[in-house]
Amino acid sequence: MPQDDPRSEIEDLDRSRAEAIRASARPAWVDAVMAVLLGVACAIALTRQTLLVAGALVLLAMALVLFWRFTRRKGRLTDDRAVTTHYARYFLLMLPVFVVPMVIAPNAPIWVLVTAGAVVAAGVFAYLRLDERYQVKRLASGDYGPYDLS
Repeated sequence: MPQDDPRSEIEDLDRSRAEAIRASARPAWVDAVMAVLLGVACAIALTRQTLLVAGALVLLAMALVLFWRFTRRKGRLTDDRAVTTHYARYFLLMLPVFVVPMVIAPNAPIWVLVTAGAVVAAGVFAYLRLDERYQVKRLASGDYGPYDLS
């Protein structure tokens, strides 16, 4: 029985580390608000109206402040695997962001702009949630080296 005590203590430490990492994850509602604000900003930017684009920039600033304010964990994985998966997800996110403005005409109807904003918002939300889930999963399992955190 005494031989199991060190193992159980290590398991308890691993379990408590995983719970702490999961508790420090960014809430999904913050990602949803960020995605909606970016989708609205993209839809506004597609109107190509100077005053509206200035409003879109204000929305982007609000989104970034909200995003940084509610990010609880400062450590991010920066090893080769994390960077590669980050750029793969980022590339998939940027496809609609770059393709949508090329396809939409300058005087498109409002429903086209709303649809474009919704597509961008869905992509941003999926990207943010996948990235956060990946970071939490690797940090909670201890699957990183001593120099992999930034």
